[in-house]
Amino acid sequence: MSRIVLIGFRGSGKSTVAKLLAKRLGLPLISTDREFVKRNGTIERFVKRNGWKTFRDEESAIVRALASCGIVDCGGGVVERKENLNPLKAGSEVFFLNVSEQELARRLKRSPRPALTAAGAIQEIQSMLLKRTPLYKKTADFEVRTEGKTSSDVAKEIARIHSLRGLCTVIVPKNEREIDGLMAHSRQTSCVEIRLDNLKSPILPIKKPKGVTLIATCRTPSHGGSFTGSEESRLKMLESVGANFIDVEFGTSLARRVCISKRKSGVILSHHISDRTPSLKSLQTIYKRMKALKPDAIKIVTTTKSIDDVFTVFELLKGKKDLIAFCMGEKGILSRVLAFKFGSRLSYLRLSQSTAPGQLDFKEMESCNADLMTSETRILGIIGTNVSHSLSKRMHNPLFKRKCLDSAFVPFDVGPKELTAFMKNFRKCGFAGAAVTHPHKENVMVLLDELDDVARRIGAVNTLVNRNGKLAGFNTDAEGAVRALEERTSLPGKRALIFGAGGAARAIAFGLKEAGAHVTLVNRSDGKARHVAKALGVHAAFWKDKGRLMERSDILINATPVGMDSDESVVEQVPRGKLVMDIIYRPRMTAFLRKARVSECTIITGERMLIHQAVRQFELWTEKKTNARELERALKRRQP
Repeated sequence: MSRIVLIGFRGSGKSTVAKLLAKRLGLPLISTDREFVKRNGTIERFVKRNGWKTFRDEESAIVRALASCGIVDCGGGVVERKENLNPLKAGSEVFFLNVSEQELARRLKRSPRPALTAAGAIQEIQSMLLKRTPLYKKTADFEVRTEGKTSSDVAKEIARIHSLRGLCTVIVPKNEREIDGLMAHSRQTSCVEIRLDNLKSPILPIKKPKGVTLIATCRTPSHGGSFTGSEESRLKMLESVGANFIDVEFGTSLARRVCISKRKSGVILSHHISDRTPSLKSLQTIYKRMKALKPDAIKIVTTTKSIDDVFTVFELLKGKKDLIAFCMGEKGILSRVLAFKFGSRLSYLRLSQSTAPGQLDFKEMESCNADLMTSETRILGIIGTNVSHSLSKRMHNPLFKRKCLDSAFVPFDVGPKELTAFMKNFRKCGFAGAAVTHPHKENVMVLLDELDDVARRIGAVNTLVNRNGKLAGFNTDAEGAVRALEERTSLPGKRALIFGAGGAARAIAFGLKEAGAHVTLVNRSDGKARHVAKALGVHAAFWKDKGRLMERSDILINATPVGMDSDESVVEQVPRGKLVMDIIYRPRMTAFLRKARVSECTIITGERMLIHQAVRQFELWTEKKTNARELERALKRRQP
């Protein structure tokens, strides 16, 4: 976010603070009043000639045309027009510079600006403040009291709050000697949180790299930490490092004390819920109670029981630019990756040691394009179980960057019982599309609005595309399997034996039949194999006959999950001289493929099918062309 908007009554110091901020942050300065003067001459003459209503009309036109980057100094009455509020807030952090009516009267005593009412100066200020102050507070993301502070102090306070954004690396030094080394290894992020739990006494201020925002945290055992000293010694520890912010726990005496005192460091008031994600209503209540203490930022962290909890936190984030919120746990990883999409100010990373379940390191976050994400980023992903290590993100995200597409591909870890609720949230969030993998390729079909002909004939979907709010289902697995096999052989007339009868097996069988091969399906459930084979117009055989069938086949394909989470194989032995493919790509060399290699077979690893089917997926999602070589290069560059 690179636009800061200053609002407040005339005389609150907006113009001077805006100049100081622009210089400090290296951003262009935009003044709505100055822009008005450029277009219309002085405000005083314009108002005398045309009246305040016409002035507000012109001011609204200027607000609608504001640049997306810079420090914006707004006229005092800009909030009176409801139509101005959305353009002001969009992509901005809005700061209300608040000052008492007595101080305003003193500052405005010699102002040449025409009066807004026929009352005297102090009466006019009282009247206008009564009208405008609720509007300022409603519009602003942050409120800064300017009375008793220099303009430089106010600018520093705003710049400090503005700096609290982006990826934040958590470091946990065991002693003071480790701090410099850990800080040096944290330079990939704009924020660093230092956990002081292990230190025995206050230390000298930390030398932090230029441009880095430092957060100091010291947790007690009751809040997941290890510091056992008194609250007074904990406060001294927090203040000793010279951090930009100190993080204290809501509900403690220390939290109320530091929020009221407003010390040199800003305050992040945090609340962690370690066993669940409460309802949205409950979280909203917690947020309001925390906000009443007026910290600089609020941090609410919950724990996931289901991926649906993540969407509760996304709802909580709406419209709250002072909030840091995400979920702990494996299913909460999505909330960390999409933090900036939904407005969280920070997302925390581990350096080497995790301080919370589900914490990722910088490379893992970068592999999902989380470091570049904004509210406008198009979100795609892979829907399935155990998808956190999917290779798809390592193909698509580098290609999005290379082609300058503001898109991110992320894992959607969705259990079998979570699919229906997840798809409702998928629609609600307007996600752009997804790959679909085990075990959802068939069940997702009834939750879609449209199916293309291939997906309908196969009876399975592996690709979703959001077309103006309608979800369309496609199947690119068939094309991917055929192209992977055609790299090694011609398919017409070949005899192919496929192990499995799920969504992937259905697609491969369909693709091979269309390419002219003779296809037979075998599955541990013979009845399911017969059912699928009949629907596709291919052959089915008994599982017990697989040994004899392998001898008679040219191509053997494992389309089951066997070997994904274990060192198992669908068969004990593979006959010699066959073309053998496994659709599993992690591990790359499955037990099935190792047996095939021992038998001097030609093998095709799962990533070949993955790459070829991803070509069509990429084109469906982006309407841009790519090829297998581009995706293969991206995958090789990003392999851990």
